[in-house]
Amino acid sequence: MEGTITGVERHRLDRLAEQARLDGFTSIDQLKKGLQGHYPGLPSDAEIEFVTFTVEPPDAVE
Repeated sequence: MEGTITGVERHRLDRLAEQARLDGFTSIDQLKKGLQGHYPGLPSDAEIEFVTFTVEPPDAVE
């Protein structure tokens, strides 16, 4: 699978309301719980990097 990174944004975990909505979460608390489940001990004011990317369809890769 091939893809291209199209952007990287850095946000503080305690200021992610808009990013939570854009990523399909119903609330900032739901996003925080998901991240803290993957990264136990993640402080509530941690800086989080969100990477956006495109993925090439399998038949586009030679």
